[in-house]
Amino acid sequence: MKYYCSRNFSVKIDQQKDKVFLLQQITNPAIHTDILSGTIPVLLKKIPTIFGNFCCNNAQLSFKNEVKNTEVGHLFEHLILENLKLETLKKENNADYIGETTWNWNLEKIGTYNITIFSPTKNKDIFYKACMKSIAILEEIYNYNSIPLAGAEINPRPAETATCTRLETQVLPYFYLRLLS
Repeated sequence: MKYYCSRNFSVKIDQQKDKVFLLQQITNPAIHTDILSGTIPVLLKKIPTIFGNFCCNNAQLSFKNEVKNTEVGHLFEHLILENLKLETLKKENNADYIGETTWNWNLEKIGTYNITIFSPTKNKDIFYKACMKSIAILEEIYNYNSIPLAGAEINPRPAETATCTRLETQVLPYFYLRLLS
């Protein structure tokens, strides 16, 4: 098991046989990308290929539009999957991965995300490299803001406190994201 902890978030990484379980806890009040002004500029600079992903969601928004107002855990899942795909394609011709992000803030602390990435054990080193790149990008997004958010109150949106949302992402040439109820 591996851990990462900063003033913005922590991640516990537990790699099993063909899955990696990540427990992400956002400690910064910004738990949605709509208040992180660096989201789009940093993604354009660090990982522009992420915008080519197809994102199927209830609002039928493209990923480029969805990422403007989504949960940080959902963005983190996309970052991991895109970095995993890019790292894998350096060595192999195929990079098919599936990810799933769940949260239930009725049962867990607000800002807690449970992320599962289906990644074969043979890709363990590639996964950790992709995960660390994703962490660095997410930290840069948090640090982009000129106004510090520390000390502000974390407020979930009403709909998110009432339901458990489940997102599943499959990486082929790009992501297919569908909202499951």
